[in-house]
Amino acid sequence: MLPLRARCGIAAAILLWCCAPHFSAQARPPPSAPNPSVPADPAATDLRIERGLAAAQQALERGQTGVAETELRLLEAAPGTLDQQARYAVLAAETLIAGGHPREARRWLTRSTAALPPAWQARHATALRQAMETPLGAAAPAVPSTPAGPSAPVVAALLPRGGRWANAAAAIQDGMLRAYLETPPEQRARLKFLPIEESPDSAAAAAQQALAGHVQGIIGPLDKTAIDRVAARMTPGIPMLALNHIERSQPGLFQFALAPEDEARFVAQETLARGHRYAWAIVPADAWGDRHLAAFQDRFQANGGRIQAVTRYDPERTDFQDVLRAGLRQSREADMIFLAASAVQAGALCPQLRFLGAGTLPIYATSAINSEALGAVGRDLEGINFPDLPWLIDSGAAPRGASAAMRLQAFGIDAFRLWRKIQGNPATADLQLNGATGALRADADGRLRRTGLAWAHVDQGEIKPGLSRHSSAGVPPRP
Repeated sequence: MLPLRARCGIAAAILLWCCAPHFSAQARPPPSAPNPSVPADPAATDLRIERGLAAAQQALERGQTGVAETELRLLEAAPGTLDQQARYAVLAAETLIAGGHPREARRWLTRSTAALPPAWQARHATALRQAMETPLGAAAPAVPSTPAGPSAPVVAALLPRGGRWANAAAAIQDGMLRAYLETPPEQRARLKFLPIEESPDSAAAAAQQALAGHVQGIIGPLDKTAIDRVAARMTPGIPMLALNHIERSQPGLFQFALAPEDEARFVAQETLARGHRYAWAIVPADAWGDRHLAAFQDRFQANGGRIQAVTRYDPERTDFQDVLRAGLRQSREADMIFLAASAVQAGALCPQLRFLGAGTLPIYATSAINSEALGAVGRDLEGINFPDLPWLIDSGAAPRGASAAMRLQAFGIDAFRLWRKIQGNPATADLQLNGATGALRADADGRLRRTGLAWAHVDQGEIKPGLSRHSSAGVPPRP
């Protein structure tokens, strides 16, 4: 099968699918299958492609793999937009999987998903999981095949298939598989996903089984108690990349998490570098707010900044004028606001700040405002700045708010990439990665800290890269 051809100029031509996989001989339709000429009218071409893609999708949903295959082959000479090409690739992969050709399907699924709508991105992720699964029994984990052969190092990933971590684990697994497929075959480890239950005992038992099978390392689990239980059973010389932070530290234990404290420290460091010296901190009156405040305050004050006022708001309320008015009186010299809030909370806070006369102060938040709720409140967040994952901001994949699954996929990508570095030097004291989640560097206890994040801001309800024009770059320090 040949790919849809792009018609979007030189830039799109670069993205033409050069080495597209073919169906096996058994999966091909009869040679007499029609292949109509391409209509000269672009609108007619669009309509024909959309009808063909819809027909292939409906056939797959009815279990008619052969019909779907024929519909796709009828489009092989048709020009198409990048969005149509991306959807074509997903349907081609699903057809190959249904026909028993997962290896060929993987080649279609390595292509960029940037042009896919959110629903199709989820479909792509499902197809990728299906293409990578090799059953080892009735309840076996997904085990990607590795061309490197039996001598390749084996790493076990302990991810739950049920309970409160199940959705997060599925997104992380998608990211790990994506990074796995992007790795040259000769450099791949053999990746085994071992299903665990929510209980720490299940994680400990799976780790014991993996170590008995002579794995060269373990990635996961997610739960802090489970991590501690697994770390206590690790064999000396076998590294472990935990997917959360715990109090324990030991040789060979690396800890990776999307900690909000990293973002608060980044805001403190970067705003000081831009000349800000006097901050008004606005945080929710809960443990989450305390964590943000402690991280921002420690870094800001340690480097010469001063906190003019701290305002704690009730996250269950929507009217904050009393506490904001009191904070405004205490922070007359403030030249910035540090805001810890969700998109919905910020959508209520920012208009009230403007109403009270604090609208000229640049606001620096965290990625907590960049969620799927942004679409409903984005206009109220005009000009607000925040750091986020480079993978999200640089790609522009979620202009109206990012889903938790997208963040966790980036987390999974970096987890596998970090493992590759650990695999090359398990005793490393200087683990670093410029990754999808930021610039990562391990501290003395093996905890990965994110430093190089990407600035973004809200502009007319959408996420745009960089700082807003309302931010006061280059403000000279106050005497």
